[in-house]
Amino acid sequence: MKLNIEEKDPKYWIVEVVGEDVSLPNLLSEALVNDSDVEFAACVVEHPMVSSPKLVIRTKSKSAKSALDRAVKSAASQLKAFKTQVKKIKKK
Repeated sequence: MKLNIEEKDPKYWIVEVVGEDVSLPNLLSEALVNDSDVEFAACVVEHPMVSSPKLVIRTKSKSAKSALDRAVKSAASQLKAFKTQVKKIKKK
């Protein structure tokens, strides 16, 4: 996976996620939307056969980078909780 920052303003980023499908950017955009400082977040795919997904982030006051950092932590926490539940299912 490689990240290309296509637009980099303190409160507005477009991040191309090279080498991945939309799963990770969608998960992160969902976490971003739940952040009260995020004005807009979305996963955009121009064409799935020829382009990589892009994560668009616009914040109200804090930096887009800090919002992305918070989203990554939130998504990691959700995945950890999900993993715990899956382990419980296996034991039954």
